[in-house]
Amino acid sequence: MTRERTSVPASVAKVTTLADNGLRVTFDLPEDAVQVAAWLMQCKQRGVCVLMEMTVFEAQEVNDSAGWIKTTTMDIREDDQSLS
Repeated sequence: MTRERTSVPASVAKVTTLADNGLRVTFDLPEDAVQVAAWLMQCKQRGVCVLMEMTVFEAQEVNDSAGWIKTTTMDIREDDQSLS
C-alpha cells in the first residue's frame, strides 16, 4: 500500500462532541492550500483514514511564514488536566 504524505499549517476552528461521544475537529487552512484540500477530499472519497501529526508553533513564527493564522501561543503539557 502506498502511503502519501502532505503537510500544511492550520488553525483549529472548532471542536465538537458527537452524539456517540466521538470528536469532530474543524481546521482552517490558508487560501493557498487548495492542493492539500483536494488531497483530503480524495481521501474522503476513497474512504481512507489519515494519520495526523501535530506541531504547535508560536503564533508569530507562523504569521511570519504564512501570514494568516490568528492564534496565540499555547503551552500544552502531558499532565494538563484541562485536556482530559
